[in-house]
Amino acid sequence: MPDAESAANQFLGMIANYALWPRMLLTGWNPTASDIHHAVEEAVQTMLAGYTPEPPA
Repeated sequence: MPDAESAANQFLGMIANYALWPRMLLTGWNPTASDIHHAVEEAVQTMLAGYTPEPPA
């Protein structure tokens, strides 16, 4: 991975955008464990889609 720090920031940002920031800014924001699990799974899938190398031809 050419820029692991950037990738890590992107990954954590996707999760924090759902699980952290709304909780800090919105009264009553309380996602379920299932909601957070789904957000993390989506972030993982996004990272795999963007950073999985193509197999050699």
